[in-house]
Amino acid sequence: MKVKLILKNFFKSFSCFLLSILITFSGAAPTFAKVKLPSGRDDEFSENNIVFYNPNGKTGDDNCPPTQGTIDSKDVLIIGDSITNGSSSELKNELPDAEIIAQDSKHFSHDVSGNESGLTILKNMNADSMKKTIVFALGTNDQGGVSSSDIDAVLDVIGSDRTLVLVTNHKLNSPNTYNTNNTNFKSAASSHSNVAVADWAAAVKDDDDAYITNADGLGVHPTAEGKKKFAEVIASTLKSGGSSSGGGSVGANNKLYDGTPVFTDSELQTIESNRSFYESAANKYNIPWQILAVVHYRETRLSRINPSNGQGVYQHLNKYYAPGPITDTEFQEQTDYTAQQIRDVYASGLDLSDDNNIKLMFFRYNGTAEAYKSQARSLGFSEEEANRGEGSPYVMNKADEKRDPNKNPNGWGQIKRDHGGIEYPANQDPGAYIMYRAIGGGTGTSCGGGNGDINKTALELAWPFAEKGMHDKYDPRPTYTTALAAVGLNTYDDEWVKIGASCDAYVATVLRYSGVDPDFVCCGASNVLNYLQTSGKYEEVPNDASSLKGGDIRASSGHVELYVDDNGTGRIASASHGDRTAEVGNYYDNSSTFKAFRFKGGGSELH
Repeated sequence: MKVKLILKNFFKSFSCFLLSILITFSGAAPTFAKVKLPSGRDDEFSENNIVFYNPNGKTGDDNCPPTQGTIDSKDVLIIGDSITNGSSSELKNELPDAEIIAQDSKHFSHDVSGNESGLTILKNMNADSMKKTIVFALGTNDQGGVSSSDIDAVLDVIGSDRTLVLVTNHKLNSPNTYNTNNTNFKSAASSHSNVAVADWAAAVKDDDDAYITNADGLGVHPTAEGKKKFAEVIASTLKSGGSSSGGGSVGANNKLYDGTPVFTDSELQTIESNRSFYESAANKYNIPWQILAVVHYRETRLSRINPSNGQGVYQHLNKYYAPGPITDTEFQEQTDYTAQQIRDVYASGLDLSDDNNIKLMFFRYNGTAEAYKSQARSLGFSEEEANRGEGSPYVMNKADEKRDPNKNPNGWGQIKRDHGGIEYPANQDPGAYIMYRAIGGGTGTSCGGGNGDINKTALELAWPFAEKGMHDKYDPRPTYTTALAAVGLNTYDDEWVKIGASCDAYVATVLRYSGVDPDFVCCGASNVLNYLQTSGKYEEVPNDASSLKGGDIRASSGHVELYVDDNGTGRIASASHGDRTAEVGNYYDNSSTFKAFRFKGGGSELH
């Protein structure tokens, strides 16, 4: 270990010496320089035993991965009808490099003379050049209804590696006209991990005469303000990684860790029908609307009937509500009061943009029982994690195998009676935080993590492939340093893990920081391999270039790494214990000694 540290310092000094010579002769720092450093794995990483990339010459302010709020519009194709055609300038303002194909009277999957449907346009495209994100702003001309089979036909063409964004439809003063279309769009989003909804209908329905004109008697075309709103709804959906206007699409990632649904289709439809009430209250008190939907579900299963105990549909102990059905006005009043209580009491002092604080808020709401903190400790969680509710079934039930009453019936229990102790097993309701994420709530850890995308996070934390700049091979990319701290590995007792120069640390950080698997094991490559084989969250896939997808994990008992899709090129992202920090290198075949695994459930279905 001491020898390696001496070598590290030597090569740091040597690199600086070379750089000073280059500056002396050229008068400026070089824009491209490579210095050979000993690797020990030259046969496997021939392209990456060099100094690394420093984006734009930054020295330490590249602290947060750009996972939210950005979209490369060059990878976006928007296919639409007259609404898109009339809003093309506004769409270009939001997504300047997007390709737009729009024509009046265009249908979703039905061709008419001289006007190919959206489906036909896709079928006639070269698959290799098709954009990664396809927006279907269609359905307005399909008043007979866009069926599930129509949507499936589009998905068959684009494949599972591309994202389909479906834009809901709305007619002025007629919110039920497109119920079939909008319901099927949202159902597709809840059952397919690569489908999202841009909810134009939800964005305009409460003030539709401001956004939609009836000058032509049709009641579907946007006003000048409506065109801007239409473009904003689509752009915000893309920039939020699949959330529609209002902060998340219903059913966005409606899966438990084992792939089973969190909510039924009927429950998702009820949440959607109540959404405007949740959003109105959430906007008044600056909290995510999904919190209100979850509390409503947990307290009275989304009921709009006051129960006989007089505590209302949100079960407030300090209020009395006459039992029986309630009007929209009373439902809004109860929802507003709940939002105020959450902001002023349960979320007091908490930044709700951090998912850990969302967990703590739900834990406070249910009562921070010491028994649940003890349960968290017994399952291996830290004191900090125990205090935020990781051991509470109300918060985290069915988050993973050890917190699943069906998989751990004797070790995962719940307080089921007032003033009682823990009883085993816990009940079958998914935890409040699991429900929150299932309907599009949450962004993961603060500072850009939690994007639910293994491939994207892997690329953001590793030094990029074949880029200019100079870095010591033991120095992690600033984004990686931030992530190591966020997931707690920078305090590990192994110094190489602390700085990210360890294969297991890198893969664990990517899986945890992305929000896909916060419980990913670390450390030890053999422990990682065992976790991949036994946790139930991963499935083994063929370890060859023709089968692997970005975000797949390749592991043996001595090493673990990630296969990444680097702008269409398959590469390997990895670190090596005591040898180098995380970097992106060339693909190489290790199928004779390594197994490959793909995440199949638990938070997000994206890679």
